[in-house]
Amino acid sequence: MAKAKEDSAPERESREGCCNCLWLVTSCEGLLKLLQLLATFLSFVIICGGLNSAKYKLEPKYDFMVFVGVTAFVFVGLHIILRMIHCFEKLPGFLLNPMVGAILCTLAFVAFVIASSIVYAYSYNWDTLLAAASCGFISAGLFLFEAILMFIRYKRGSRSDARETTALKSSKTEKLTGDDKDVEKQEDKKKEEEPKTAEELGFPP
Repeated sequence: MAKAKEDSAPERESREGCCNCLWLVTSCEGLLKLLQLLATFLSFVIICGGLNSAKYKLEPKYDFMVFVGVTAFVFVGLHIILRMIHCFEKLPGFLLNPMVGAILCTLAFVAFVIASSIVYAYSYNWDTLLAAASCGFISAGLFLFEAILMFIRYKRGSRSDARETTALKSSKTEKLTGDDKDVEKQEDKKKEEEPKTAEELGFPP
């Protein structure tokens, strides 16, 4: 029974060492984060590399795509590092809430859709900008997929919490009912042990 349960964080850390690099390729979350890291990196690197510095300064409409791509790349990279060094589980509880992750991934999805649409609209059929916009749309799809997974995880957690609460309430009710029965039995026993009056014993008044 103990083997069937999931290992705790300290046990996993002691078994896997201080850095678990295989997390990226052995878990679904790790593979998803790896794809996000690659897509977000390409979304801004292609623009910065394809446009020369003089022309880029004259094209402020591409700045939002660079900002979104760099921001997402930094946060995804930080998430990966914290996961591999076993520090992600030590963050405050509200940051680990799946609903918070779903909201953040949804914001990233919206930001990438807007930024990629702007780049695509002003791509002038240039392959470099079209590639950057495509990477942005791919990043948006990956973040939307993760948001859906986070929402499903949140709903499952809510249902399990509701089941635990119901089971706890039922156990408390059963315990109270059992205590009431014990109290009634004790009262009946006390009444039986009390001395009876002369009338109850059958003596004349």
